[in-house]
Amino acid sequence: MSRRFCALVVLFAFFFGAAPEALAKSLSTPEGMQVRNSAERNEEYERDVDQVASASQEQAIAKLSNLLRKYRDTPQEAGLLARLADFQQQYSAILFRIGHGYSKRTGGSDLTRYNKSLQQSISTLNTLVRKYPSYEGVPHAYFMRAKNLDEIGKKAASVADYQYLVNNFPEAEDTPAAYMALAEVSIIANDHPKAIHYLGEVEKLPDDPHFPFALYKLAWSQYNLKNVGRALAYLEKHIAYYRELKLEATTKGFVVEQDAVNSDRALQENSLLDIVLFYFEGYEQKDPQYQLSDTLSYFRKLEPGPVFGRMLVKMAKLLRSHGHEADLVSWKDQVLLAESSLPESLEVALTTYEYQLNKRRYPQVVESARDFIKVYSKHGGKEGFMPLFTQAQKLLLDTAEGLQAIIIKNKGNEEAKPLSATLAAIYESFTRIVDDSDLRVPRVHYNLAETLFAIQDYEGATEHYRWVALRGEGDADASLKAIASRYEVLRLKQLADREIKARKLPADTTGDESQSIQNADLDKRLLQWIAWIDTHYDKYHSRKPADSEKIESFLFEADRALYVNGQTAAATQRLRKFAEKNPKSKFAIPAATLVVDTYIITANWEKTHELVLEFLEEKAWKGGSFETRLAGLAADSYFKVMEEKFGRKEYAQVLKDSGKFLKKYEKSERLPDGLRLAGQSALAIGDKLLAKHYFSRLIQERPKADGFGDALLARGSLAEENHEFKAAAADYSGFLGLSAESYRKAQTDTLRKKVLMLTWLAGNTGELRALLGNKAVCTDNLTEDCEKFEALVGLATPERSGSQEDAEKALKRAKAASGENRVFWALVGLEGAKHLEYRDRVYLIRQVASNWDDLESISKYAVLPQVSRSVARAFAFNRQEMSEIAPLRANERYIKRRVEVIREMENAATKAMNLPWVRIRAELLNEVAQLYLDFSKDLAKLPPPKNMPAEDIALYEDTVRKLVLPFEEKGQDLRRKAFELASKFAVEDDLLKKIVDPFFAENPSQAKSLKSSVVLPPPAELGLGYLSVLDPTGNWKVFLKQSPKEIIFEITQPEMRLKQLWVTALSASNWPQIAFVMSEAKDKKAVSDGTLSVMRAIALSRAGARAEGLLELDAARKDLSPESGNNVALTLIGYSARAYSKERISEWLNALKLEQLNQYQKNAMIAASAFIGVEIKKH
Repeated sequence: MSRRFCALVVLFAFFFGAAPEALAKSLSTPEGMQVRNSAERNEEYERDVDQVASASQEQAIAKLSNLLRKYRDTPQEAGLLARLADFQQQYSAILFRIGHGYSKRTGGSDLTRYNKSLQQSISTLNTLVRKYPSYEGVPHAYFMRAKNLDEIGKKAASVADYQYLVNNFPEAEDTPAAYMALAEVSIIANDHPKAIHYLGEVEKLPDDPHFPFALYKLAWSQYNLKNVGRALAYLEKHIAYYRELKLEATTKGFVVEQDAVNSDRALQENSLLDIVLFYFEGYEQKDPQYQLSDTLSYFRKLEPGPVFGRMLVKMAKLLRSHGHEADLVSWKDQVLLAESSLPESLEVALTTYEYQLNKRRYPQVVESARDFIKVYSKHGGKEGFMPLFTQAQKLLLDTAEGLQAIIIKNKGNEEAKPLSATLAAIYESFTRIVDDSDLRVPRVHYNLAETLFAIQDYEGATEHYRWVALRGEGDADASLKAIASRYEVLRLKQLADREIKARKLPADTTGDESQSIQNADLDKRLLQWIAWIDTHYDKYHSRKPADSEKIESFLFEADRALYVNGQTAAATQRLRKFAEKNPKSKFAIPAATLVVDTYIITANWEKTHELVLEFLEEKAWKGGSFETRLAGLAADSYFKVMEEKFGRKEYAQVLKDSGKFLKKYEKSERLPDGLRLAGQSALAIGDKLLAKHYFSRLIQERPKADGFGDALLARGSLAEENHEFKAAAADYSGFLGLSAESYRKAQTDTLRKKVLMLTWLAGNTGELRALLGNKAVCTDNLTEDCEKFEALVGLATPERSGSQEDAEKALKRAKAASGENRVFWALVGLEGAKHLEYRDRVYLIRQVASNWDDLESISKYAVLPQVSRSVARAFAFNRQEMSEIAPLRANERYIKRRVEVIREMENAATKAMNLPWVRIRAELLNEVAQLYLDFSKDLAKLPPPKNMPAEDIALYEDTVRKLVLPFEEKGQDLRRKAFELASKFAVEDDLLKKIVDPFFAENPSQAKSLKSSVVLPPPAELGLGYLSVLDPTGNWKVFLKQSPKEIIFEITQPEMRLKQLWVTALSASNWPQIAFVMSEAKDKKAVSDGTLSVMRAIALSRAGARAEGLLELDAARKDLSPESGNNVALTLIGYSARAYSKERISEWLNALKLEQLNQYQKNAMIAASAFIGVEIKKH
């Protein structure tokens, strides 16, 4: 036996309190190393032995104590003291074991005797050291005293003894142990550099029993100083020491106690496991020498044996406890790749799994669970693995249970979806690491199916539900859920639950004949699903009423799936059969609806009508919305039948069917469509009155119907055609007010302009004013048009536009406007001319004259009364205010200013005389004449300047007379011209008198020559009675007998309708309408040319343009009968006689067709001749 090995055994026994007897046992050396197991000692037995040993030691100590008293101060005393100290030390050890044995029974240690014994030992050793410092056993005495002092808590004294020993007795046997004790004290004080110093002294003694322990402690001290490399080196040296020790024992055949072998193995295993810890420290320090990728090979190099697996596990646990998640996974992957044959590789996977689970790294948990499957596939049946797989199975099921609880708690949250995926993977992993015969498997398949369904892995869920349905119990539930899962698969593949639109039935079927599924092109999964549904329905529908709604829903969806996948005929037949067989099912009505919609899209309206009437008989569907829809569809389909006939131009048949339709379905939503179709059919056959009736009924009865706007347009068009301006405008305006998007394209600016024009033509000023404020009519695009009609409204209501405020606003508008709008606003301003300044009046007159040609014909006619009245009136205001505009003084500057103003007014008058109306020209000439004459009078009345010498007054008066003369002459000349114009064209009596009276007063001789003693009867009034005389066949007398408003002429009498409008407009002085009607009459040849001219003459005469009217009347003669022509000539003679125009009388007399004169006309001719002084004999 080697000295090193023996020393180790002795040291181990010493440190662990072994009895001295154990050290004396001999060690035999048979061939090879043989290890004998010691018999296990009974605890009670050991306690009894200690009690006996204690008594024996007490006797020995007593004997030694007696001997010491005998040999005190003799050479033998030192040896006896040393021996007594040893006995006391042994006795203390026995008391320590007894005291701790007592604690196991009572729960508390009684070390009183032990401590007393230590004190006695210390006292003995004190005596020895003090009295015999040179005694050979003194080093051992210091060592023992140091130990005892340490035991009783006197650390400083203990350290001093150890320090004294190592310093003064370096070669002593106890010195290494003292170094170890000092190192331990330093370690406890965390003074590792000092500990390393003490341990280094022991490291120098490789044969000392303390050597391996010094190595181990050196490793830990270096570790605590973060010197990982040195720490690992000491552990490697420590491990090598025991390997060499084992090798030496094996080689030399030492027989070693089993306890010693186990102790060595334990120390070696501890070092190997500490290797993992130290290496991990280097890894955490990010030292490149300690890469995770190098760890496996390093561990394997140090320990290829059984501890290697534990090292792998410890590394995994260190990575887990320190939160190195990514490297933990990497470590697991390395271990599984290189060492999967070791059971500990599965433990590493389990450690990783548990960490990830605790951190809720569910995707990574799934990956780790799949690692279980990989290991199971290789080593599942091996004995060393089975406990770990049992643990893995339990862990998976526990995980699944926990996940299910979380998912249920967070059901509906987005966060639950990934958890369901994890749960499914966990269940899947479980089924892969357990035998199919395991009783837990069916439930797991079901749970897995449930989870797969929850995470939308419907294909997988279907597989597992079908597995349970075909093998397990409760197959009805699993069967139904398999159907539900497959439904989701089909839905995602767009084979089911697609947006369904009704499709036409094949051309070769009506839907009545039996149909089979044409499955050539259908997805096999769809066909399988439908088969499952049909089977489940037949097997369970009546037996499982609680599930009836579910299977009905899937049966309905199956039919829908067939429908959307092209099996229209078969699906329609199945849907109809389902609805009729299960009328109370919640899916019956949707099924019936799709059937109806299919017939509708097929456009077999007669068949649809029949089907709808059949469904209406089903009692289960009474009183609900479906019945309401069916009732509507009944009307719809009947309407469609009518519509098809309309498309075939069978208008008379449509009108015939309309009677039935409107009677049977008068309360349906289709009524407006029926009325519209009837109205269109009536129009198509030319019955406009009937068409108007239907459109009016639609408008009155269904103002919110979709066809309401179209009816308004249609009726408005009929009203417009019949010149019912107000009605047409009202319908068009109503249409423009509709907000439906479908009418936007028809709501054009053209229509808006038409509404404004028709309202204007109707003479409805109030309504026109309202329209101008209507944003639906007066849009931004119609700004100018609306401004135009705004001005025309003002002209139509002079009492509202003649104020100063309105006149000033109109002036601004006229300046801002252009074209015809400037004329209109100028005329509005002239209505309030009395409130305007001189120059503003002149400006407005010029604008009217300058822009007159921009007006349309109807506009010119419409404003004729205003122009005739306001232009001359504005001139009169300026003339009357002349003394204020240009005051006159006997001063050249004042006279010059007056002349300038007069010329300015004359120029304006000249411009205005371009207006095509004789009255305006004559009146303006008369006003300018009066302007000059007033100036002449004012000049003549000017007094001489003050302080003018008397001798100069005569000269002044003569100068004034000379100055006045040319202005007076010009005034007389202009008056004459005004008279000639008014006389020639026989202007209105009021204007004629205004011109004639001053003219005759100023020209008495001419007045005498123009006047006649012959009194002619008054000329015929230009009116309706006169027209009826000139056009006796025109049926004008009907309007003389009663008010034209009370007479109704419909579209079938267009000529009389136009005459009625003209008469009504004439009586209302509606000049725009008059102009429009006469234009229409001309375009449509509603009256003869001669009659039209007479109508113009009457209208012009009424509008303040008698001169132009008489010219029209003259033009009519050629187109009238000879008798009527003579009548016109005599009328013109009458008006010329009033105007003192003998020249014109002579012209009209020469125009008479004498041979066509009746007696009355002859008498009138003779009187007219006498009027001009020509004698004609009576015949």
